Amino acid sequence: MKNNWKPVIKSFFAIALNRGFTLYTVDNGGGEDVLVNSIKEAVEEVAATDESHVVLKDPTGKRVWFYLVLGNEPYETICNYSVHDLADKVQEEFSDKWEDKRCPQIA
Repeated sequence: MKNNWKPVIKSFFAIALNRGFTLYTVDNGGGEDVLVNSIKEAVEEVAATDESHVVLKDPTGKRVWFYLVLGNEPYETICNYSVHDLADKVQEEFSDKWEDKRCPQIA
């Protein structure tokens, strides 16, 4: 069986958007930022590679980045992020949601 990272990635975006962030760009490893307009599109871009830089906009329009790495435990997916109070809350909620949980599997 193979890990299915899409539910993990989707939960990151759902938490971030619920906290007031809006989608902006994803670098899916190709070296260029791809504008994303939906969670589905953002999930596909992040899932296309093992590591991604995601840029979201906070409620004031400030750009905030998250560095996502797939392959460790799900709660460790957010490896680094901008110094930002709202980003701290996203990371905490995401880690709490996935702590002690395995990555979903594809049969």
